[in-house]
Amino acid sequence: MYKKIGILILILTCVSCQNKISNQGSDEITLKNARKYLNEYFTLSEEQEKKELLSKSYKELNKNEDFKKNGLTKSNFSLAITILIYMKKYDDLERLLLKARNIPDSYNNTIVLNYVKYLKYYKKDKILSEGFIRNNVSLIHQQIGKTPEDSLLYFDYFRMKAYLNGKDKAIKEIDSMKKVNNNFSDFFYDYGLIQGIEEMEDSFPQP
Repeated sequence: MYKKIGILILILTCVSCQNKISNQGSDEITLKNARKYLNEYFTLSEEQEKKELLSKSYKELNKNEDFKKNGLTKSNFSLAITILIYMKKYDDLERLLLKARNIPDSYNNTIVLNYVKYLKYYKKDKILSEGFIRNNVSLIHQQIGKTPEDSLLYFDYFRMKAYLNGKDKAIKEIDSMKKVNNNFSDFFYDYGLIQGIEEMEDSFPQP
């Protein structure tokens, strides 16, 4: 259960204001099919089968007239981002994000864009790539200051810290927070934040 949460937590929490699929005939069908193949992708372990399902999901997305015409929209935002990240189409996704900076909002777009740039540049320039994650840490920390009881922000925050400093240090920081912050339950800390960090390698595509 928590692994599935971990798989999508970065994308889905960054796109919390996702809207319902448009009810326009074939476009609705293509997005449903793309979601179906993507969900199946996450349930399998055999790499060739996963690759085929991801390819099918991507092809369905590219049949969608709204996506072809308008790029990222409220109806396809989280789906398209997830597919393109797992396809490692970072250049395409960066271009789409820059064209759609206000969908669903500039803060969420910036968080996702920084993450995409981190993945894109990780093998080319580790210092540069980590700079994008540091920007995210700063942005998320500012957002936490505005809404400190928003638990979803902490998933993003500690995941970014794990990218920078490693999982062990991120978990130690969570333990320190647990001692002084009573806004959340032990279950949230132990089986939400900590377990999410422990499963990161299984939950995200590697750069």
